[in-house]
Amino acid sequence: MPRDRLMAPGGHVVEFEGRRRNGDIFPVEACFSGSTGIDGFQYGAILRDISARHRAVERIRYLAEFDALTGLPNRNSLKAHLDAVFADVSQPRAVMLLAISIDKFQDINDLLGHECGDQVLRAVGLRLSERIGNRGFVARLSGDEFGLYIDGASEQDAMAVCEDCALVFASPLLAGARAYRISLRIGVAMFPGDARSFDDLLGNAHLALHRAKASERRGHVLYRRVFRDELEVRLSIEAELVRAEAQSEFELFYQPQVMLNDRRTIGAEALIRWRHPQRGLMSPGCFMPVVNTSPLSNRIAGWVMDTACRQARAWELMGHRIRVSVNLSPSQFQSDNLAESVRLILATTGLTPSLLELEVTEDILLDGVDRLLAIFAEIQSLGVRIVFDDFGTGYAGLSYLKKFPLDGLKIDQSFVSELRTNRNAAAIVSSTIDLGRKLGLSLIAEGIEDAATADLLSDMGCEHAQGYFFGRPMPAADFEAMLLGQPAEALRD
Repeated sequence: MPRDRLMAPGGHVVEFEGRRRNGDIFPVEACFSGSTGIDGFQYGAILRDISARHRAVERIRYLAEFDALTGLPNRNSLKAHLDAVFADVSQPRAVMLLAISIDKFQDINDLLGHECGDQVLRAVGLRLSERIGNRGFVARLSGDEFGLYIDGASEQDAMAVCEDCALVFASPLLAGARAYRISLRIGVAMFPGDARSFDDLLGNAHLALHRAKASERRGHVLYRRVFRDELEVRLSIEAELVRAEAQSEFELFYQPQVMLNDRRTIGAEALIRWRHPQRGLMSPGCFMPVVNTSPLSNRIAGWVMDTACRQARAWELMGHRIRVSVNLSPSQFQSDNLAESVRLILATTGLTPSLLELEVTEDILLDGVDRLLAIFAEIQSLGVRIVFDDFGTGYAGLSYLKKFPLDGLKIDQSFVSELRTNRNAAAIVSSTIDLGRKLGLSLIAEGIEDAATADLLSDMGCEHAQGYFFGRPMPAADFEAMLLGQPAEALRD
């Protein structure tokens, strides 16, 4: 060995296998060095048992490729396998990737603890692996999600695999000392049809999985291009919302609410619109679902209430006591200062409290009864009305009438639109009107589009109505022009 290599900093290092007295083989590191002294050139060697180091390296390599809890390959291994499939142009293969989630897994963690949850994850991984065998590759992605890739070129193949995965959990799953009823949610994406890379394939499978989780009936969903298109639109809208708020691109339209007996306008529902510089006038259905899940939600909802109250006050000063209805958002209840916000807006605008009506929907009423009761009581003590919007479309409408001190109901347009053609719809509307009157609640029917429906509702005893027959949502100036055609003091306390 050249002396300059021995004299270099750190010397010369080699590894080899050693043998212990009992015959065990172990890794050895040898560091050779050299130096020149009065006795000439001297050689040195240091030998180390590096078994612990090798075990640590193997552990790191294992954790990089396998999941520590289930022992299954992890996302890195799944990516490596699929990257190899994508790169093999000599033998192109059609494969599918399934993103699999355990339905309501969080309930197990919350109720029984994370140790039970871990046992379930291990048992689910084992059962999936045993079922798939050598036909595919099962990996744990994260949390309660697993990934499975398997050969398959058609949607029929994908459906068959999904049904097979569901079938394997038809029987209870034994994990630890408990047996669990497990159901899966599955999203499927195909290669090469849906993607050209691992990241795109996994992303598409996750988009399909999110749809499966949101569905009440379907346990598995195949990816469609529209899923990604909708997400891209959503992300674009989220980015533009900040600019829209800063540049005052939002405005309120007002839809008339009338007395059915004489068609007088007594109120208006305030409905937000977005005057987008490129897309034109956008209805709330195009952007409010995004707003309601964004940090801007509370600010925009507050702007809607403030603007509506200022407009109602302007009409009040003109002699038109128009009650304005404002839809509340879930974020306003989460802020813990809704009642105070309402009080401040009323004080700032000078609007008579009875001319403000706040509409709540079932998704709001699902959150903490005691807390909501306190908020409702504070708001109603100000003289503001609270009404239940879309009554009849949820799961627990009657229980809400028992729990919450509501002032009115809005009969959903899905029933009103079929009032003259569907006996069941007519019976539901009639019963709702009777129930509301017995409970002392005001009633307003939504979605009226013709005179015959309006007359029938009036005969049933419904006093107030709203719909295209009486007027579409319109800018404040147009609504005001309509008001000039009827006597002042249209609504009296």
